[in-house]
Amino acid sequence: MRKTNTGLKVAACLAVSAILGGTASAQTIIYDNSSGFSGQYTGEGNAEIGDAVTFAGTARTVTQVSFEYFVSPASTPTTEVFGNETAQFFLYTLNGNATPASLLYSSPTFNLVPGTANGYGTATISGIAVNVPDQIAWSVAFNGVEGNEQAGLLFYNPPSVGSSPTFDTGNGIQQDFFLRHNVSGWQVLDTPNVVDNLNVRFTAVPEPGTLALIAAGLVTMGLIRRRKA
Repeated sequence: MRKTNTGLKVAACLAVSAILGGTASAQTIIYDNSSGFSGQYTGEGNAEIGDAVTFAGTARTVTQVSFEYFVSPASTPTTEVFGNETAQFFLYTLNGNATPASLLYSSPTFNLVPGTANGYGTATISGIAVNVPDQIAWSVAFNGVEGNEQAGLLFYNPPSVGSSPTFDTGNGIQQDFFLRHNVSGWQVLDTPNVVDNLNVRFTAVPEPGTLALIAAGLVTMGLIRRRKA
């Protein structure tokens, strides 16, 4: 009587399908600094500001980013235009000196619409697929901030998932920092009496190559079982 392994093949195919389909929907938070608001925010005006982060886990295809911001109404509406404040989000590789290097992703420009009466809002960028290394820099470029208006990102600490790298800003002490970009390039800034970690949350899924390795492993196991049979 001829032995067959049809059942084994079907089981392996179903397992591969379950992993590929399930992983696509099983998004993982790889960095989260969304609790512990210090009560302060950056006040750089029309500038690109951001931070550096180190991701947890192994998922490295970023699918969603969420961050909080502050934007104030115009104090003199006759000379300042309220409602034209915009932002753009960026992801960069990180140099050894803690400054952004190669651009990984740039979002479309979007309007800053406060979600609360006191000027705080949350921006969520989803539907993306950006492969990232273990450590990156992210930033937000503000525009349309005029006169006495204010806009900035919020200081939170500590991260509950992942970590924020430290850097010697010149005093021989490793400390947290945030980043600012202007005509002179990137600057590493330290805020007195504040831990310079900015609010942001990254969600990711495993890279396609990781899924392929898992599937290949299941197929190999099936072949080994067949030889032993």
